[in-house]
Formats: sequence, C-alpha cells, structure tokens
Amino acid sequence: MSYIAAQLADYIVNSSFDDLPPEVVHRVKLCIRDSIGCSLAGSTTNIGKILIKPLDDLCENGSSTIMGMEGKTSPPYACFCHGNLADICDSTIPRSYYYRASHNYSGISAHFR
Repeated sequence: MSYIAAQLADYIVNSSFDDLPPEVVHRVKLCIRDSIGCSLAGSTTNIGKILIKPLDDLCENGSSTIMGMEGKTSPPYACFCHGNLADICDSTIPRSYYYRASHNYSGISAHFR
C-alpha cells in the first residue's frame, strides 16, 4: 500500500462523525438531497422508465427499492439504477459546483434498502 493510501486509511479508521466540520456535514446533506431529487426526476423520464422496466423481470425477490419501480431488486441493480437515474437528470439540468454525489448516494441507498 502506498504511503498516501496508508495515511488515508488511517484517517478513515480513526475518525468519527464528530470529527467532521459542520460545513462538510452540511455539504454532504445537500449532495444527498440533490441526488435523491435527481433520481426521482430521472425515474419519470422516458429513458428512466426504459432503464427501470427490465429490472421487474430480473429480480423478483430483491431487497432494495428503486425510485419509480413498484417491486424490489438486488442491491447492485439498485445502485446501478439510482446512479444512472440521477445522471439522467443531471445531464439535462445544470448543477452547481457541489453536485456529483449520485453514485455515492446510490451505494448508500442500496446498502440501507
């Protein structure tokens, strides 16, 4: 492992939520809210509906919800879909400098179902 990677790993392992500056917490909350909104908006587009439709057949007994889909799917498919749904919206609406959390949010949403 490189020295920088070891430093980063050490920082992550030895940090807690209380160590985060309030500005960082606020910015992350904005990014997550923005990503949820973009995923919801993306699920209503024609491209979003095309993306979601095949998942109804692929994972009938999944454990993760996808916005805009009635059933559930597997966590990897949910992660894939939420990231792409947010990107559909993001590609059509200009975003400010803080946005680009869609893939992070999709992993979080799949993890917490």
